[in-house]
Amino acid sequence: MNRRKRRNTGEPKKPFSTKAYVAAGVAGGSLVVCVGVLLWSVSVAGNTPPLAGGISFLALLAAMGSFFVGAGIFRNQTYNRQSRLMGIIIPSIAFVVWIGIYVAGLVIG
Repeated sequence: MNRRKRRNTGEPKKPFSTKAYVAAGVAGGSLVVCVGVLLWSVSVAGNTPPLAGGISFLALLAAMGSFFVGAGIFRNQTYNRQSRLMGIIIPSIAFVVWIGIYVAGLVIG
């Protein structure tokens, strides 16, 4: 009996997801804003203007939005796993950092 191996006839995975990388970039930018606002707050001894709170809140919303976009892309199996992980891990970190800062602000202040 001459049996041939079954070949995987599925479509090859696409190398990267643009949406996942955009989500990771937005979350990375959100983390840069986080560090910038924290340094700004330290430099003025905590007397930051309300503008800093507005910028921080917008960065939190950007991190949250990128997290949901990354989670949506993570379920899409047509892209390779590495790009999908990039689109969910970095936004998750940014979202957790921002939520941690807001919770710490509520507890301390």
